[in-house]
Amino acid sequence: MANNGETFYKAKKAFNSFFTNIEVHSANAAMKIRLNRQVNWLLKGAEPMSSSYKKEIRTFWRPYKKISTKYHQFYSTKNEIYDVKYVPSDLYYTVIDQHFNNRKYGWGVNDKNYYSLYFPHVKQPKVVIRKINGILYDANYHIISNKKASKLCDENKKLIIKPATESGGGRGIVFWTQNDGTEKLKEILKEGTNLIVQHIIQQHKDLATVHPNSVNTIRVMSLIMNNEVNILSSVLRMGVDGSKVDNASMGGITCGVLETGQLKSVAYSLNGDKYEQHPQGSNFSSHIIPNYDKVKKLVKTCHERMGHFRLVSWDIAISQNGEPVLIEANLRNGGCVSHQFNNGPLFGNLTSQVLEEVFEGKN
Repeated sequence: MANNGETFYKAKKAFNSFFTNIEVHSANAAMKIRLNRQVNWLLKGAEPMSSSYKKEIRTFWRPYKKISTKYHQFYSTKNEIYDVKYVPSDLYYTVIDQHFNNRKYGWGVNDKNYYSLYFPHVKQPKVVIRKINGILYDANYHIISNKKASKLCDENKKLIIKPATESGGGRGIVFWTQNDGTEKLKEILKEGTNLIVQHIIQQHKDLATVHPNSVNTIRVMSLIMNNEVNILSSVLRMGVDGSKVDNASMGGITCGVLETGQLKSVAYSLNGDKYEQHPQGSNFSSHIIPNYDKVKKLVKTCHERMGHFRLVSWDIAISQNGEPVLIEANLRNGGCVSHQFNNGPLFGNLTSQVLEEVFEGKN
């Protein structure tokens, strides 16, 4: 028979779980409303789907989940790839991503300041200082004063300062140069509780020619399934019109990457606008990602260490000497839109297996 302590613990656990579920359900409901409004707006004026395509989609999805076909319409009207396996965004964010990634762990683990500890075996941007929970550190995790932090930064001509947590879409990134002055630097460092200050990567010339003002990174989505890390899809993210960041949510564009590392012939904005060439004049298919095999190897060796996060989006740069450099690991809400525009359904041949696992017993 359980004692009073055990009974209290079980009751408390059930109580917390109940309210956590309510919170998650409310957040998911709000996200579904927002995503569905967005896709409805983007589909205004689009040609209607054929009845045969609708029927094929519903037949494929019937064993797993009743879905709207508007996301299939959204993709296929833009890229002319008609496939039943597209994953609707509302389903991806509110069910699939949450199935594969431990949200509770994610809040603490997804901190760029700890990448040096998680992934010491791969090349990363050189760290100057860290700010963790309001405490300043040097690159080796020694606590330092405000004065020391300023001195370490002042020794560099230019730096990039990023939020270390919850920085999706390039939000909060600041570029600082010595011309901005020490006082400006101090103001920036006061702003956030969790920051990382790094050297700016000098990217490979083959990627700089696409758009030199931004570090253009490869976004790779990987999934742990069947006891291995599977590379699902890769796209090159590119800045446009002189922007310093390459994020699609900040106006950048993305282009699919072939197995050889060569770019495909067209790119897309986050809204599905199609580009036959880069706005600055470059033809996409004339570019090849240097050492793309090494990029995939980096992703696989890093992802093996992150078993609580089975579906991860990785941002990888290529250094001047052609070596892949880990920029960020998105351990939740990595996004599927750019991948599906450029490369078709996210899970490809694994789609049925993914859906069987995610929706087993849920219908």
